[in-house]
Amino acid sequence: SIVAMSREGAAQTFSVSGLLVGHEQDIKALAFHPMEANLLLSSGPDGIYMWDVSHCRQLRKISLQEDKDFHESYATCMAFALGGQVLFTGGKEASVKVWDVTGNYRCMDTLYSHKAPILCVAFCRGNKMLATAGKDSSIKLWDASGLDKTPGAKGQGQRGREEGSGRVVLQGSLEGHRGDVTCLSWASSGLVLFSGGRDSNIIIWDTTAHAQLRVVGGHKGDVRRIVLLNREKLMLSASQDSTVKLWELGPLSGQHEASGGQVSLADILDAKDDENNGPPPELGKSMGLLDVVGPEDKLVSSLTAHDHDLRRFEVNPRFPLMATITSQSCLRLWRIEDVSRPQLLQEMAGHVDAISSLKLFHSGKHLLAGSLDGTAGVYDVASMRRLAELECDSAINSVAILPSESLAFLAGSGHVIKGFCLDKDSSRCFECTSHLLGHCGQVISMDVSPDGNCLASSSMDFSLMLWNVSASQVRPPAEGFKELSPATRLEPHDGVISSLAFARRPDRCLLATGGADHRINVYSVNTKNTSASRIWKTSLDICHRGVVSSLIWGRGSSANFLFSGSWDQDIRVWELDGKKFKDAPVHVLQGMQSSLCELYISSACCSN
Repeated sequence: SIVAMSREGAAQTFSVSGLLVGHEQDIKALAFHPMEANLLLSSGPDGIYMWDVSHCRQLRKISLQEDKDFHESYATCMAFALGGQVLFTGGKEASVKVWDVTGNYRCMDTLYSHKAPILCVAFCRGNKMLATAGKDSSIKLWDASGLDKTPGAKGQGQRGREEGSGRVVLQGSLEGHRGDVTCLSWASSGLVLFSGGRDSNIIIWDTTAHAQLRVVGGHKGDVRRIVLLNREKLMLSASQDSTVKLWELGPLSGQHEASGGQVSLADILDAKDDENNGPPPELGKSMGLLDVVGPEDKLVSSLTAHDHDLRRFEVNPRFPLMATITSQSCLRLWRIEDVSRPQLLQEMAGHVDAISSLKLFHSGKHLLAGSLDGTAGVYDVASMRRLAELECDSAINSVAILPSESLAFLAGSGHVIKGFCLDKDSSRCFECTSHLLGHCGQVISMDVSPDGNCLASSSMDFSLMLWNVSASQVRPPAEGFKELSPATRLEPHDGVISSLAFARRPDRCLLATGGADHRINVYSVNTKNTSASRIWKTSLDICHRGVVSSLIWGRGSSANFLFSGSWDQDIRVWELDGKKFKDAPVHVLQGMQSSLCELYISSACCSN
């Protein structure tokens, strides 16, 4: 899926405005149309999708099933040209497709010259040159001026023709990188090309002589993106080593002259390569750097943008903003009025594996999301901005929060239940302050009693454990963490306990458990001494016909009802009559088409 974000007024912060859902596999490339601001193209193994971003709807899809001229595999990269009239796509099968956008995205030509998947394509508006590169370590230069002369003409390209169809003609090949070529950026004139590679180097090329001018080294990982600034006197480079570096470039074939004085951001940021509507507006702010006229490229500043590898990098000169994103799905937005000293404006982060559990707290203003990637994110619900990341070191199956909302418990495949402080006034907020030790298998489910004094947990070791988590027991220490042992250990089921839930009742504390043995047990829990006694168990003739995967108690006038969901696709309703449950479910809800995983009940649920 693609997340659409919108700017929130003068604050320059962004919030999620919509979700574009359609791709069934990973998205490899995105490209906005240079003239139609709401038209977005996305590419993945299942094809190229066209989106109306303003309405979050899919307009069209192009794939091999719909168009026989499509890539044999899929498009790995895209670039618009000629004011959005032409689209170039590079394919995993090593071909470049030329699409007539005005002709309803008809494939005009296919270019063959590479010997391995293509990773990047770049078009220069100045001299109508196309550069392509990829995993074969080479850069191909193509003269695309013929497209301007014969728009919409049907191509004659076919496999094996390296010279093109006459409208896009191969001019030469640049060899120099040791490994994949990962990014390309043209100087405005088209006489100089910058390339970044997996060898950590940036190579500056004379495209007329088809020769290297020089190599810029300094990164320690793949160079992901190159952005040229101040008419090619400055360069931003982003790398997998998590750094964004600002360089002062030496003369490129003698074309630079010193201008002296301070450089305003309006001069620094050049929007040429995306063919936007003219130059960025005057911003009237300076970055305080002097132009350099020496022959060598010099490093001005280096920003470590993330802790993990940086995967994508973009600059928007009109706000002005810089965006960085990692393979761990962490997006950061930076203010760059002073481009040598980016200031972090906002962070939005996601997970790299399935989200297993969610809990709202602080009156629904914040969300705790646990994931199988071993982290739990604390999010502001209004903006979905991540406030903190809680590290659990193993896949998280369940999260629980005390009614006081001062402590959260995370548990999963690591056997240890970890408590994290949520108290905003504490110096240890969002730090791990307690370890609950006792289980010898991964923890499956947890819940906290309404008074906040007891935590119940179930595990693959078949056990049900009750923990004293009263304020005196889990108060955060000045440093480190407390280690707690279970107060009570039970084995109430013939197998794994797959679900459990406390009842929110004023008269007594009840705990229901459901297991892989298809049965349900209900316990009366004394939260003062953290003990439990069983008061009811379903018999074999009335129990579910599959694993009891979810349990939830009614609220308000429905507090006497227990709802159970199962892999048998049924929801059963059990009624507590006085102090005993009725012998059979009072109702069975059927109609689900697959196994039930989770049940939720609204606060307005009533007995009728």
